[in-house]
Formats: sequence, C-alpha cells, structure tokens
Amino acid sequence: MYASKIELDKEKIAEYKTQSNTIYFNTKINFLHQHKGLRPNKMHLLIAPTHAGKSTLVRTLLIDFVFRNKDKKVLLVLSEETKDDFLAEFSNGVPDDDVLGNIRILSEQDWSNADIEEIQKNIKEHINHFCIDMVFFDNITTSKLYNDRSVKEQSQVSTWLKNLTKHTSLFLIAHSLGNDFNNRLLDENDIRGSKTITNLTEFLYILQPFYVGERIYQFINIIKHRGQEIKNRFYQLHYNNRYKIFENADPVDFEEIARIFRLRNKLTENKKR
Repeated sequence: MYASKIELDKEKIAEYKTQSNTIYFNTKINFLHQHKGLRPNKMHLLIAPTHAGKSTLVRTLLIDFVFRNKDKKVLLVLSEETKDDFLAEFSNGVPDDDVLGNIRILSEQDWSNADIEEIQKNIKEHINHFCIDMVFFDNITTSKLYNDRSVKEQSQVSTWLKNLTKHTSLFLIAHSLGNDFNNRLLDENDIRGSKTITNLTEFLYILQPFYVGERIYQFINIIKHRGQEIKNRFYQLHYNNRYKIFENADPVDFEEIARIFRLRNKLTENKKR
C-alpha cells in the first residue's frame, strides 16, 4: 500500500460538503436527526448496561427505519433472542404492512451449532444477496463472534465489522462492562471487552439509565459524531407502554441530567451517634 497525495479542487470540496449535508436515511428520532440521520457506510455503536432498554431501542430504530425508508433493506442479527421471541415483542409496535418484508432476521439462538466462520459468512452473504442497506446487531458483546473471546480476537472481529461498511451501514448494540451506571455518566471506556470497536466506530452513543424510586429515566449521550456538528448532546427517551417502543427523544441540557442524578436511588449509611 502506498501513501497518496492530497488532491482537492473546488469540485471535490463541494462534493464532500454535499455528502456531509445530505440526509440519506430519513428518521424522526431526534438524537439521530441531530447528525442528519444514520450515515451510509459508517459504523454506529450504542453501549448500555443490562436492562437499560437496549432491545426497546432496537425495536424503535428498526420501526423508524423501515417505515421512513420504504425502499431500503434491513438485516437484523440477534445474539440473545430467537426470531419468534423478537417478533412477539416487535409485533406490539407495528401495523401489518408490506414494508416489513424489507427486514431479514438472523438469530444465533436459532442457529446454535454455527461456528464463528459460518456466522460471518452468512452475514456477509445476506448483505450481498439482499442488497442490505442497514445492519442492526443486537448485540455484539453477547454474540459468538465476540463473547468469551480474547481481546485480540475481539479486536479482529471489530476490524471485520468495520470492513463490512464497505458494503452496508451498521448499528451495533453492546453491553457496558459493569453496573456502575447509577453512580456516574458512562463513556466509551465502559464497553465490555476490547476497546478497538469504540475506536473504529464513527458514531457512538451511551444509553444511560437512572432509577428514581420505581421510575427509570433513560438518556442518550452522543459521544462520537465524526464529520457532523451537533447542537444537543443529551436526549431523554420516553417509553410507550402500549407499543413497547420509545415514542420520542427530547433534547435536555446537562443541568436536567444532574438534577435527576441527585434524585437517584442510592444506599445511605446511618450516622454513628
């Protein structure tokens, strides 16, 4: 491989600016709209603790994507749920519509005997054969590709995923390392396992929950947004119990998150008398 010299003329600069300002995938989800929607041939990664609402967010993103981009094809890869388990929850939030035929589902639970090479081959074949525009992966850290692998092997899988963006776009879900989410704001270093994937991704989000009494407050924190300017970094998610999705995401300032943080559930020690 040889280094290439920079060749930029007015036409090329204008082309790059046009690409940066173009919305390629329509969305009504505010935190995605903040950086002009999901970006083509890019990796998007969301990190969240256990039971923070990852699967709910995946259903929300999937519904938003297929109904607002009816000419686009989607591949959903599941590591923890069977196809039927996913559809049982997913069916609560969608009408019967032909656009659902644009979604293909692969579940590792339905294909328990597959090894890593077979899973990788199958994912790539689906992308190429069905001309997949977006891959949602829920979730990478519990996948056979990643879970219980060495840091070096996880790094190799991260590079393999990055190479897939030559052919499609990715939205990956990942577990955080621990459950310290109620005591501080999580960041990219809290991902479970290798940090390579957080370095390679162009867009990175944290799903941060706080518990106040019996209520859960869920916030999105935009950590990385390569090539895009954003005005608001934090968004509060609002859950729709009927449809089992997030119905909207409102921008909030840091002071609001700090207020909720002060109210959060925490253990206290009795003062010695």
